[in-house]
Amino acid sequence: MNVVYKYPVKLYEEFTLALNTDSDFLKVDIQDGKPVLWVQNFNIQNPEKIKNRRFKCFYTGEPFGDKWNLYIGTFTSYNGYVFHLYEAVELEHNNL
Repeated sequence: MNVVYKYPVKLYEEFTLALNTDSDFLKVDIQDGKPVLWVQNFNIQNPEKIKNRRFKCFYTGEPFGDKWNLYIGTFTSYNGYVFHLYEAVELEHNNL
């Protein structure tokens, strides 16, 4: 079964969401003056695929580290600032 969920987004601090590893990010935007993220979750009955995933928003011009390596989306906040949402994804390293 597939389901679309809406999650609140924190603007100035890292936050964690428990999401399926197969989730698709649909949109990040402002709703009722607050930032939210819409996510399509696949196979929600399989708890083994649920993982805590780390996210953080950065405003335009703000430097950020390499660990924030998956771009999710851009949105304009209620006060006119433009934010960019990223996820910190652990990369698998293959030993060659």
